[in-house]
Amino acid sequence: MEITFDIRTAYLITALTSLICAAMLFASRRLHRPSTAGVAWSSGGLGLIGLSMLGFALRGWLPDFVTYQMANTAGPLGVAMLYESTRRLCMARPMPWL
Repeated sequence: MEITFDIRTAYLITALTSLICAAMLFASRRLHRPSTAGVAWSSGGLGLIGLSMLGFALRGWLPDFVTYQMANTAGPLGVAMLYESTRRLCMARPMPWL
């Protein structure tokens, strides 16, 4: 029995996982008061990465402008937000460009 691996399915699973994690982080951001800002930034970053992966998964079904521009912009922005959330959770000074 041959099993074929579809990369779009992996992107879709990654997108759904990231969006669920972002929603859970956003819902639980006030459980620990000193880390509220860091968790909120992390939630936003995971949400953007989830949207980026969703754009990768839906290439060919949605217009190219939406999938290429949105996915290629949201991904790096999400990673930058995760970097900033790590800085805020470690109580480091926030980056001046964010």
